[in-house]
Amino acid sequence: MSRRVAVVVASVAVVLGAAAMVWWWTSTADRASAPRDIAQVYLTALEQGDIDTIQEVRRGSLSPLAIDAFAGADHIVDARIDDVVVDGDEGAVTASAELAGERRPLQFAVIGDSDGWKVAGDDLGELSASTTPGAAVTMGDAVVEADTVVDVLPAVYPVVAVPEEVLSGRTDAAITPQQTVHVVVETELAAGAVDAVQRAVDAWAEACTVSAQSVPASCGFDVPWPADFTSIASIDYRIDAYPSVADLGVDGVLVASDGVLVATVRGQAREGDEPRTYRTDDWMMRGAITFDGAQLVIRAF
Repeated sequence: MSRRVAVVVASVAVVLGAAAMVWWWTSTADRASAPRDIAQVYLTALEQGDIDTIQEVRRGSLSPLAIDAFAGADHIVDARIDDVVVDGDEGAVTASAELAGERRPLQFAVIGDSDGWKVAGDDLGELSASTTPGAAVTMGDAVVEADTVVDVLPAVYPVVAVPEEVLSGRTDAAITPQQTVHVVVETELAAGAVDAVQRAVDAWAEACTVSAQSVPASCGFDVPWPADFTSIASIDYRIDAYPSVADLGVDGVLVASDGVLVATVRGQAREGDEPRTYRTDDWMMRGAITFDGAQLVIRAF
């Protein structure tokens, strides 16, 4: 080998060696900074309510309830990374942020593999709520059955009794990673509760007065047609006044009174063949107010 060729080969070796050192240093530096970078991206997404980015940088999927709850939550403020301790392909992140006006710790793990670094999935807390009366609440924008545990992202969640047109009650829950919180929503009747129940009573009355061949049960009225007919073909109803809800006791007895109802009966009359009308001036409907999830339910007596 000539001296010139040897020099060229040596130069190539030096260049390749330098390139390898640069690649090794760069990849090592990137690997060292990547856990902190992904943690920062995650925290920024929490601050901004960016659920798409949050799901991209996390391992594991969020439940639909968690996504809806986060959409209506108050997000963290002024998130700061205090430390990231990396051991191989695992990193422990120590951070903090303001939730509900108080700085709180946020601790979670990051994991690296051939696809890069991601938040490990231990970033969620557990939130549940109970309410009496009522059978459900909203957590953020999610409707959740009472006492159901939902894994949620770090945020402040408004927990509200439902249905809101009948019930009034709210509390806020600040959730951090690995935290378990159960809240009790103190509930009372909402300002428009009587109107909401009256609408339900009106719907009940409408259902009771559909044209039929018999008198419905549990509707608070009777049509004494047997005295005038041997059989009937139809009963048609006209509501002149709906039973009125004067007072209300939640999860108690409902009484709606002073309704006026006219029933027209056609059939085989004992005398003549003309239809007969029957009028009730004291139509009263009685039942119990209950709740099925976020729905008001009146159970007829």
